[in-house]
Amino acid sequence: MDSPPPDAYDRVTNPERFAVLHPAARALAEDLERRFDVQVERGEGSGGYITGATLTEYIRLVPTDPAAAPLVIGFTNFPGIILRVGAWAKVALPACGCDACNDDPADLLEKLHEHVAATAAGALTERITVAPDPWLETHWEGDGWSSGNRGSLSHDALRELRDHPIQPPPGGRWNPWPPRT
Repeated sequence: MDSPPPDAYDRVTNPERFAVLHPAARALAEDLERRFDVQVERGEGSGGYITGATLTEYIRLVPTDPAAAPLVIGFTNFPGIILRVGAWAKVALPACGCDACNDDPADLLEKLHEHVAATAAGALTERITVAPDPWLETHWEGDGWSSGNRGSLSHDALRELRDHPIQPPPGGRWNPWPPRT
């Protein structure tokens, strides 16, 4: 397969195709609220929970178990979705949206469902290792899929992450969300 032309990386044709993510994310949030013991906060903008993108609204779901990962669903004006999960994990759908990346909305819907289900199942691990240099590791273990990231941290970034008000449980593995009773 040929590589896309260089100008395709600077072009976004039909971003409206990603608009299907917004109602799907709202439906997922409503489903989570029905099935799990969570506190829900809805608001305009980012609520201060997600930075680096223009959000029109957010839905924040916080399980009653403090060792279960909180989830913020941010709705971008692109249109797209940004998930902020646990202490530091962030998933952008689409990650880019340019013509060269050619993201398929159906694939993005699947990723949205996978990450949300993995969050509720307690299938996210986040940890910082410091020897010999600081690294941030994020690992998802979903139903039939897994994904991980590992990135080096500056000492300032390390300090910022450690000062974040939300921290993963000892060992880094978040608990499953408690069911609603």
